Amino acid sequence: AAPAPASPTAMPESSLPTLAPSSLPAMPPTSMLAPPPSALSPPPPTPAVASAPAVRSAASLVHTDDGRLIVFGGEAAVDEPRERRGLKDVWSLGAPPSGWAACSCPTPSWEAWQCGATANEDVPTARSNHAAAACGGHLLVFGGWSAGGDVPL
Repeated sequence: AAPAPASPTAMPESSLPTLAPSSLPAMPPTSMLAPPPSALSPPPPTPAVASAPAVRSAASLVHTDDGRLIVFGGEAAVDEPRERRGLKDVWSLGAPPSGWAACSCPTPSWEAWQCGATANEDVPTARSNHAAAACGGHLLVFGGWSAGGDVPL
């Protein structure tokens, strides 16, 4: 019988650093986007960005430990040319002050995240039909299809 794997050493959450978007370490472009809001405050939206994510399909939606929802990527409406449908935007939606409740309809407060370049590549890359998970201080993204929908990632 094979020996049992060693358990990982856990680091207390209080000893984890708080990161600012400009101090994020270099990350592989297809595996990590940005730390979820539980690890840092989201950057302020730029004036050119809409106040809510565009209508989309094939996106990922992730729930963080602090109650936020993170939306990434997907495909824009079909009236766009195929090569421009792939989305690479990241949005977070904070929980209402009283929390999420059944049959409630709080006013949404979306925040756009501005991501930058890592290893001379603009990240995140546009993709749809991918998987995502919030893990510690990161949003992990795996697989999916390219912006044009013709290349698996």
